[in-house]
Amino acid sequence: MTSFSMSGGKGAEVVESPSRIVRIVSGGQTGADRGGLDAAIALDIPHGGWCPKGRLAEDGTIPEMYLLDEMKSKSYLKRTEKNVVESSATVIFSDIPPKGGSLRTAQFAEKHSRPCLCIDMTMPVEDAVWRSVEWLRDLRDPQITLNVAGSRASKAPQLQEWTSDVITQVVCRLNDVQIPGTPEEPATIAIPFFPDIKIACGFLRDAATGFEPETMSIEDPHRNLDPRKHFIARADGDSMDGGNSPIRHGDLLLLEINAGGTISNQIFAVEYRDPTGDTAYLLKRIVKDAPNKYRLKSNNPQYPDIIVQNDSMFPFARLKKVLEHES
Repeated sequence: MTSFSMSGGKGAEVVESPSRIVRIVSGGQTGADRGGLDAAIALDIPHGGWCPKGRLAEDGTIPEMYLLDEMKSKSYLKRTEKNVVESSATVIFSDIPPKGGSLRTAQFAEKHSRPCLCIDMTMPVEDAVWRSVEWLRDLRDPQITLNVAGSRASKAPQLQEWTSDVITQVVCRLNDVQIPGTPEEPATIAIPFFPDIKIACGFLRDAATGFEPETMSIEDPHRNLDPRKHFIARADGDSMDGGNSPIRHGDLLLLEINAGGTISNQIFAVEYRDPTGDTAYLLKRIVKDAPNKYRLKSNNPQYPDIIVQNDSMFPFARLKKVLEHES
């Protein structure tokens, strides 16, 4: 079995879900809609969407810089529904619970069985980015067309700029590209590490213990690491040493605290309680076989799968990168 102790180093191999944003669409209204399009333009990724006939918006005519297609109708709702239907997923930045046009957007998403996430527009940018990235990652879609919707500028004057900032960071983190305007030289960030994984797990369960973890500086060229959400550990054992992406004894690992969402077919650090009541701390790929029935799977075929119930494991951190292979 693979467990952990803590150490330092640097490297490059990424173990991520396949989600990637390839296009951003919206209806072109002031506020959240245009913030999403501004992000696409700044990042030079395709954008579009449907707008009412005459490029109608609350401030008059939607600027030509936004490459939108006109509906035959001046109805806001018809273009809202079409953008939902023709997108992979919709994110709404508005009041919580959403009202007015934002509520109708959510209702259209439910009607057409399209994934939809509502984000409180008063939330700090970093928190909105984190929630959006985790949600989109769980879709496991390498070709996401993201529909951006939400409140108008007349209701939230700063929302366009806020949304642009959020969507820019979401795309950069999900697609693993550099945020425009950041320095090109590699940045570094101090990430926590612990004497061992058991202490790390205990700290994550109860940060009020007074324990202060040590830190380690690693490269963060895309500015997408957060010391509140990431920590570092070194693999111990050979149970994951196999397959196309082996994790060898002594490899340095970057882990991301589990904030919820899909866990199946991803590699996690897991607190596991076996049938005798003993607790182990493992690195395993989690495979879901049935409701409340999982397997903890090793890359090394010499190690058998461990059959577990949901209440016997605590998958507390997702493997983000293998930072350094032990030579």
